Amino acid sequence: MVAASPRQLFWRRFRKETTAIVGLAIIILFALLALLAPLVSPYDIAVAADGKVWMTHELGVVRLDPATGLTQGMYPLGTDKQIQTLDIAGNGMIWMSDANERIFRLDPATLSFTTFAIPAATFPGGCGAFGIKVAPGGDIFFACTMNRSIGRLQPAGPTWTRFG
Repeated sequence: MVAASPRQLFWRRFRKETTAIVGLAIIILFALLALLAPLVSPYDIAVAADGKVWMTHELGVVRLDPATGLTQGMYPLGTDKQIQTLDIAGNGMIWMSDANERIFRLDPATLSFTTFAIPAATFPGGCGAFGIKVAPGGDIFFACTMNRSIGRLQPAGPTWTRFG
């Protein structure tokens, strides 16, 4: 006769306890929700002049039509993106910060993205762009969490400036 191992004894007792099984199921559910949250939960929202609501999440941006309550499209940016925040310029362009040293511009008319790589020479040690705001003149300001500074992008150049 072979004696049961401690693991076998544990599982025999565990399976008999309904409360333990329910607790394990809840823990697994919470773990899955935590893993999937960046894919489905918005980080930031902004309302465009046409009333459409734009939301960022880790991998892209979603446009919502509040009149219908439906998303009109999801525009994924790829798996190496960490989209953080967004702002809408007076001309309707959507600007987004990315923790991976980029600023993105989305043209809502054509749904085309333009990438502006944050230069390491201007932001030594990295930037980690988080907040982003479009100034009335069209300059793009963003917070650099990695070096406690503010960055400015003048898109026409593009010209980059670090403050702080």
